[in-house]
Amino acid sequence: MSKQVEVYKPGTEVVLDGDVNARVMAVTILSEDMVQYKCAWWNSDVRTSEWVRPEEIVSTDIKDKNIRIGFKHE
Repeated sequence: MSKQVEVYKPGTEVVLDGDVNARVMAVTILSEDMVQYKCAWWNSDVRTSEWVRPEEIVSTDIKDKNIRIGFKHE
């Protein structure tokens, strides 16, 4: 049995809750149905990064930035 999870590629520009423009820096898959993204953004001259859930990502304006990662269960 195999299952695929669709995630944003690192480097994808996204908009987070609160109208924050950020970039996906890393993806963590915690389980088959739980993904988190490490996003980073600049606030004046301070760089901030946080782990966010997919529902905190409001939008992305770049097409074809998703990748599929497969899992195989034996």
